[in-house]
Amino acid sequence: MKIQTACLLLVLISATALTEALNFYQKHVDNQMTGNNCDTKMEPINEDYEEYHGEECKSINTFIVSNDEEVDALCNNVRGERKITSGRVFTVVICRFVYIDIGCHYRGKTINNYAITIICKNGKPVHYRIYCKITDKCSAHK
Repeated sequence: MKIQTACLLLVLISATALTEALNFYQKHVDNQMTGNNCDTKMEPINEDYEEYHGEECKSINTFIVSNDEEVDALCNNVRGERKITSGRVFTVVICRFVYIDIGCHYRGKTINNYAITIICKNGKPVHYRIYCKITDKCSAHK
């Protein structure tokens, strides 16, 4: 009975990490992202954001211009939960809220050659932390 309970718990933990990773990819990874796509890409993010935070428009969101596999590789061999800073640079697009009329409107800024820091949990990325130039201090963005 203890083995069955342990196995069930392991399956539930794995499913939770996978769900968090899928959520991470949807909110932060897009290999075709540009600053002009912010309004469109932020629509589904804002649907969840309003439900959980009570605000209609998220003030800022950062996208990593890459594919899922490249970002996923940063978390290879991570057990448990750990903060990882990439050894390579990425392009990121920062979408900042500008105004609301019919929908939320954002201004996008593309930043090239930046390292990223993410939170990995059991081999999968689950939270975006910061971006920074390899030689600069990092700026916090979620």
